[in-house]
Amino acid sequence: MADALMASSLVSAYKALLRDETALVAAFGEDGVFVPLPAGVDVAESRVMPGRWALDLVLPTEGGLVISTWDRLQEVGGARALVHLKADPATPVVMQFLDARAEHGVFFGFF
Repeated sequence: MADALMASSLVSAYKALLRDETALVAAFGEDGVFVPLPAGVDVAESRVMPGRWALDLVLPTEGGLVISTWDRLQEVGGARALVHLKADPATPVVMQFLDARAEHGVFFGFF
């Protein structure tokens, strides 16, 4: 029952973030490398994060935070942290990783 509730919560979370027109998004595989958004995930190209993986996007001093957030994602299916993007280092943003493999075969990252 708890696993079903957690899975339902994850699905609700990433679907809400995909609808949020202010959220930037990336899809990534098991190795953390960005992959194309899955078919059926319709977001504007301007919302798709560039780069090879999340480490490319944040300040170098926050690489460890990205890795620990990735590790937490693997443990519980979702994780988030406050980071600073290289594109705007003065502004903190929430980085959220969610497991969407059951429905889309990828993980999602939202910024």
